[in-house]
Amino acid sequence: MSTGLRLYLDFVVFMFGAAIGSFLNVCIYRMPREESIVNPPSHCPHCNARIRWVDNIPLLSYIVLRGKCRHCGGRITPRYMLVELLTALLFLGIWLKYPLSWLAPTYWVAVGGLIVGAFIDIETYIIPDEITIGGVVVGFVASIIVPSLHGETFLFLSGYKSMLGILIGSALVLWIAIFGELIFRKEAMGFGDVKLTAMIGAFFGWQGAVFALAAACVIGSVVGSFWIILSRERRAVARESSAAGACYNLDAWSIRDEMDTHAMRSSIPFVPFLALAAVLWIFVREYVSMWYAPLLK
Repeated sequence: MSTGLRLYLDFVVFMFGAAIGSFLNVCIYRMPREESIVNPPSHCPHCNARIRWVDNIPLLSYIVLRGKCRHCGGRITPRYMLVELLTALLFLGIWLKYPLSWLAPTYWVAVGGLIVGAFIDIETYIIPDEITIGGVVVGFVASIIVPSLHGETFLFLSGYKSMLGILIGSALVLWIAIFGELIFRKEAMGFGDVKLTAMIGAFFGWQGAVFALAAACVIGSVVGSFWIILSRERRAVARESSAAGACYNLDAWSIRDEMDTHAMRSSIPFVPFLALAAVLWIFVREYVSMWYAPLLK
C-alpha cells in the first residue's frame, strides 16, 4: 500500500470516528432521558432549534461556532467536542494497530459502547442496560463471527472464551460488591459495574475482564486520591473567602464544598475507569500476555 493511500485511509478513519462520536453524543444525552436516539433530529438543548448539517460537522462546527448555538447563543458543553475527538483518536489508533482486519471494526463497536457508558455514568451515575446487557449480547455474537477476537480460528472456541469472560468478569465484580458491602456497610459497587465487566469479558475474554478490573482499581485509586485532595483544598479556600462556603460547578462534574471527604470518595463513578482500562487492554494485550503468558493460556 502506497504512503499516500495509507494516509488517505487514516484520514477517512479519523473522520469516520469523529462522525460516530457525534452519534455517541446523541446517545449520551438522550438515553438517560429515555428519548429516541433517532427522532427528533439534532437540536439545541436550550432553544430546541434544529441544527442544520452545516452546524453539525464533527469537530469543525464546534470550533467555528465557539461552542455556542447559532440561534440562541446558548453554551454547548465541551463534552460534545471531547467525545468526537476521543472517538476519532481511538478509532484511528485501533485502525493503525489492526489495519485491514475484522478486529478493527469489532473493537470500534466495543469502544463506542464503553464511551457512551462512561460519559453517561459520569453525568448521571447510572449506565443503561442497553449498553451493558446489549454489549454482552453483541460481544458474544461478535466473538462467534470474528473468532480472532479471542485468538481462535474456530467459532465455537471463540464463543466459549467469550462466555467464560462474561461469567468470570461479572462474578468477580459481584463478589467484590458483596464483600465490600459487608465490610463497609454500604454499597461498594453498583450492579451496573457487574454488567459492564460482563460486557468487557464478552469482547475481550476473561483475561481482558480481569485486567480491566485490576487496572481500573489502580487508576481509580490514584484519581480518587487526587480528587479528595483537590476537594479539601477547594473547601479550605472557600472557608477563607466565605463563611457560607461556595459551590464550584464543573459542568456535569460538580464539587460542592459542603460534602465531606467520605461522601466525595463515594461519589466518584467507577465505570469510566473500567472503560479506560478496557480500552487500554486493546493496545497492550500482547505486552501483558508476554508478562504472564502461562496464566493467559
